[in-house]
Amino acid sequence: MLHLTTPKSVGKGRGEVTAAFGTAHSGGFFEEDLGVMGGEVHGRYGLSERTDIGLSAFAAGLRGDEDVLLVSHHRGIYAARLSLHHELVPRFVALQVGFAGGGSAAGGFVSPDAGITLGYENPHLVPYAYGSFYFSQPIAETTLDMSTEDSPNDLRTPYPSFGPRAGLGLRVPIGPRVDPHSSLLLELGGTWMYGDDPAEEEGLDGQRAFLQFGLAYRLHLGRKARAPAD
Repeated sequence: MLHLTTPKSVGKGRGEVTAAFGTAHSGGFFEEDLGVMGGEVHGRYGLSERTDIGLSAFAAGLRGDEDVLLVSHHRGIYAARLSLHHELVPRFVALQVGFAGGGSAAGGFVSPDAGITLGYENPHLVPYAYGSFYFSQPIAETTLDMSTEDSPNDLRTPYPSFGPRAGLGLRVPIGPRVDPHSSLLLELGGTWMYGDDPAEEEGLDGQRAFLQFGLAYRLHLGRKARAPAD
């Protein structure tokens, strides 16, 4: 999932809905480059002037040369995430925690996460940076046949994984300076995954690094927002 969050909360009694499209790219899976393309819808509601609750739904598909595998599998990944956002230092710093769950052809998973967002809220262009850490635990995992002509009898089972996420973004407000009705967001980030792959012979392996890019449109809802400082 993309971050798509700046430090500022939406404000008590106010909400927003964001629709996003993103891609991610990695190497070293199937012995070929792995690509992921997906979409996300995120809603957020202000519990107070500085604390929001959010819910996201995410769907993605694996891209690549499917003919490499001798056995085809469903290539979709689906997830939902419940989150809490708190504006720690108004306009500049926010904290987030989340809990996600989902599934794919390889079974289900749950994944808690926690992180921080830095930025500079203003009426014109809002730059932001984020960092977080996640843990993913498989549930009812299924062993998949990932055999290729070069690697026959290659059976893979999901395993616990963890790692950091970090990136940069830009939010472009649309509408009146004091109370924009919507925003565009651009984001570039990375996700690193580590785990002890049982299919490998050596300890902490199975490292993956994903480069992500996302584009989103956000609609602001509810009463008039707090006026941003110049």
